Amino acid sequence: MNLLTHLPLFFLFFIAVTSISLQLSAADPEKDTEMQQIRPPKFLYKIISLENWETSQAQSTVQLAPDDADFVHLAREDQLGGILGKYWNSVPEYVLLKLDTSKLHGRWAYEANPGGTAKYYHLYGGSIPFEAIAESKVIKQK
Repeated sequence: MNLLTHLPLFFLFFIAVTSISLQLSAADPEKDTEMQQIRPPKFLYKIISLENWETSQAQSTVQLAPDDADFVHLAREDQLGGILGKYWNSVPEYVLLKLDTSKLHGRWAYEANPGGTAKYYHLYGGSIPFEAIAESKVIKQK
């Protein structure tokens, strides 16, 4: 048996096995989840309208705005100034929530908002239960 005559078959077999292995690992959702899992900091912040805060009082979770339909937008403390200036500057009253992230359930992502470059924490498939609120402050602007 001549080894050189079987070498092309060996390479074809090697390529096929490698290709199948790569396809299986790419299609494995557990591996994807493991690679995408992140650990958020102990506390993150959420700003909501006073109206949503008042509505929340009769519920077990915080009433969120339609902007949070796909995922809950959250921020680190150092990001609050930019968010307040951009979205809440002209709102006379709003509520700032400090959240214990260990009590928030869902899939975490640290990513830029569509069209943006700054990264924020997003919670997919989750909500904000009252037990996750470490502090709440009603802010009245002058």
